[in-house]
Amino acid sequence: MIFVVKVLIFDFDGVLQDTFEFHRSKVSSYVGFEVDAQVYRDMHNGNFFDCVPEELKKVNWYGYRSFVFNEMCRLVMDDKLRDYLAGLSSVYDLYIVSSGSSKIISKYLGLNGASVFKEVFGAEECRSKKEKFSMLFEKYGFSSSDCLFITDTVGDVLEAKEVGVKSVCVDFGFHSREVLEKGEPEAIVSSFDELTLFLENLIFQTQK
Repeated sequence: MIFVVKVLIFDFDGVLQDTFEFHRSKVSSYVGFEVDAQVYRDMHNGNFFDCVPEELKKVNWYGYRSFVFNEMCRLVMDDKLRDYLAGLSSVYDLYIVSSGSSKIISKYLGLNGASVFKEVFGAEECRSKKEKFSMLFEKYGFSSSDCLFITDTVGDVLEAKEVGVKSVCVDFGFHSREVLEKGEPEAIVSSFDELTLFLENLIFQTQK
């Protein structure tokens, strides 16, 4: 299907920053027992807050965000990615929709010289990503057909579909290509160069 993309919405964890092992180990420290890697991956098969296993149901995620705040903000973005995002921002409006903390992500972006996103919608705004998409549509006046979501989990793809948002997945984040295929995204890429090719192909097709 050919569609015109005006807006790119990025997930944060696993897409813009490799945080899988960071969070798995930090959650383990926070709760006082080891959280298995597969258990943590499976928490992203749907909305993160709806997929929390029984042993983690009582976790205070607000407290966890405070627990990791300083270390998360000090994570370092890849230089090439920072330049890539700056280039994208000259063509598209960029946003972030994440289950993580918008305060942490915004400070991280500032410290990394990557404040190219018009807004970050995180856990402080609400827990549902589909609701965050709707909030974006209402605030900025674009629709689901204008945007593309770049994510790394099948749960995100499924939430985006509920509000008509198409997704492209990266297979270097939390979920493998095999898992991502179950969500039937528009494409699965293994690098940002491949994402660029996908976007350029969309532009080419719309200009025919």
